[in-house]
Amino acid sequence: MGSGSSDGESDVSGVSGEGTDSVEHSTSALQRSERPIVVLDSGPVIGQPRSNSKRTASLLSYVILVVGVLALAGSAVKTNYVAYTPGSASDLVPLVKITGAKNYPPNGSFLLATVGLTDRLTVWQYVSAAVNPDVDLKRYADLFPAGRETELKRNEVLMDDSKTLATLAALRALGRDGEGSGVAVKGVEPKSPADGRLSEGDVIETINGTKICVAGDLRSGILDTPKGGKVTLGVRSANGKMRDESIIPVTSQNFRIIGVLVETVKCALPITVTIDTARVGGPSAGLSMTLAILDRLTEGELTGGLVIATTGTIESDGSVGDVGGVKQKTAGVRSAGAKLFLVPPGEVEEAKSRAGNLPVVGVRNLDEALAALRR
Repeated sequence: MGSGSSDGESDVSGVSGEGTDSVEHSTSALQRSERPIVVLDSGPVIGQPRSNSKRTASLLSYVILVVGVLALAGSAVKTNYVAYTPGSASDLVPLVKITGAKNYPPNGSFLLATVGLTDRLTVWQYVSAAVNPDVDLKRYADLFPAGRETELKRNEVLMDDSKTLATLAALRALGRDGEGSGVAVKGVEPKSPADGRLSEGDVIETINGTKICVAGDLRSGILDTPKGGKVTLGVRSANGKMRDESIIPVTSQNFRIIGVLVETVKCALPITVTIDTARVGGPSAGLSMTLAILDRLTEGELTGGLVIATTGTIESDGSVGDVGGVKQKTAGVRSAGAKLFLVPPGEVEEAKSRAGNLPVVGVRNLDEALAALRR
């Protein structure tokens, strides 16, 4: 999908309960495992009277039949679990196409790290997955609370939004920006700081004097405001009149909020970027896409000509967010020959546990990622 403009932004989370992932939907090795072969020793039974041989043979036949039925059931009966497995790690740079600006094709690589996601596991697949250190089991209902197809479609939306945010973050790192029309208020939470101050149909055009291009700009402005401080919003009412609203954000579940659901009206970008991510969904490729776009827009080599792996969401201000499936992504990028793995700070230890000799560096934002690459 092109990211020359964004006409809407969904305020939804990823499919994973502990984070969001770039999920590649494919049939894993777990699903291709062959049916187990059960072999029993059917040799002579020492010390049994000859008269009991027929009964012994019948008992053995019965045991073999029961075991065979259980084996067949184990390979066919579905559990309520799916599995995260090591996914692919492909070079993003050739997948990025930019029009409206000069391109500088790089020699190095930024890897798109993904997580393999199975269908519901059979009993035998579950047992195999449970003993594999590179695989994580997830309850189907936790991963797909609204149903598999609904969640996968939401993940596609998150990927599309992430492409726009990556383009905007890269442009802002180069001193450029998009032309935005603000964010439309779609709902106000009762008894929240915005209740009685904002209404559905209002459009928030600025925060603390800064124009808003995407919904992430509103979030960033709220986070940048000191605790207990006010945010000043430039609001256009449904009748077209402008007004200012000063609101004090509150903390809810570790987030700073004012209590509104918003949607990007329009964010027109000076360049058009298309990124062919095929069947990969979710926002966790945001940092990788931002760096790949920057590498094409600037002379020289951000990678130093090496294979670099990254994971993490990206916001319009360049901040990097946590993701899920880091264990599986680490296994994938290590196999792909990465020389460095950049991850959100909260997931460094998990990545290091599976990285072997692969260096892992935690980065909180785009500036820290670029500094790590320079080092």
